[in-house]
Amino acid sequence: MTKYETIDTLPLDINTLSLYNQPTQQPDLVHLDDPAKSVMTDYTHSKPSTINENDNINNALLEMKVKNVHTLLVENNHGRIVGLIASEDILGEVPIQIIQDRRIKRSDIEVKLVMITLQKIIAFNIDSVSVSRVGNIVDTLKKHSQHYALVIDTQTDKSKQIL
Repeated sequence: MTKYETIDTLPLDINTLSLYNQPTQQPDLVHLDDPAKSVMTDYTHSKPSTINENDNINNALLEMKVKNVHTLLVENNHGRIVGLIASEDILGEVPIQIIQDRRIKRSDIEVKLVMITLQKIIAFNIDSVSVSRVGNIVDTLKKHSQHYALVIDTQTDKSKQIL
């Protein structure tokens, strides 16, 4: 069995991150030896699905269902990406814990209370992903105990763009 090495990750910062645009079709069946780019959502074609951090998690889940996606990028009031929220975050135990701890209704739970913050999201440089396999990504996500990652292109001015 092939051993896959982890690949380098990048730190993310709200002040240096901007968006590219949207996805291409992903394959139905994926193998660990497939190119990593074959399973990545590509935001270079149209705007990705986003939600404001102050919106509630019920609206986030509805947005995911309407757009047929499992994740949304989370924006602050200035349109900056501050995190990511996945359907598993909304349907998991975190909202239940918040309801119990804060004694609030589910409809009062804001996205920012449940999302994965930008600083905790795994990010890969596009150059690394271009030469990697799905197995490399899986190994790296496991190592960092994460389910999702972003692919970044660092610009000449040192800003980073989500691809």
